[in-house]
Amino acid sequence: TGYIIANFVSGGFPMNSSQRKLLQALETVLDNQPIETVTITEILLAATFYRQFADKSAFFTWVLEYYLRDLAYAQLNDVHTPAEFFTNYFNYIYTHHVMFKTFTNSFVWPQFTQRIQENAEKEYHRFLTSQSADTTRVRILTNYVVSAHTGVVIKWLHEDPLTPPAIMASTMTSLTTGAMQKMGFNFAKMFPLPSNRA
Repeated sequence: TGYIIANFVSGGFPMNSSQRKLLQALETVLDNQPIETVTITEILLAATFYRQFADKSAFFTWVLEYYLRDLAYAQLNDVHTPAEFFTNYFNYIYTHHVMFKTFTNSFVWPQFTQRIQENAEKEYHRFLTSQSADTTRVRILTNYVVSAHTGVVIKWLHEDPLTPPAIMASTMTSLTTGAMQKMGFNFAKMFPLPSNRA
């Protein structure tokens, strides 16, 4: 069975009940088969589907946008410490790991990893430039941290069973804080983040 999507507007991303049902149906289908073999009939009755989306491609684009926005909201909203940031991040991905694993494995969403990296680069670049005018150091550290985070998450999604999100959050908090400290940055100063960033 699939993972239940919240019954409210999640992360500021508007969703009607039909769209919520389509997300639930897709998560259920993905429990049993890869995304490349999913048909519209398997997602939901065609009549309901086409009232919301022009075709399967439009639906998959909407799905990607939903999860990217909701992840940003979950990880950035009302966060006061690096530990809270990573805890929110890994808990959200863990809750929706079927979708995130599919995003990383599928030819349907080739832009997923790039979009995750771009979103993270904006946040880290904004923070690091507030602490240093050395654009070379800022660029290198941003690239290092974002690439490491993305690589760790992709590898984690392919574990069976998944390492608990609390362990992932604690480890990534320590690693990121340490890397930034070695380069003269105080990661804790990045927080609290304004809740309207997501």
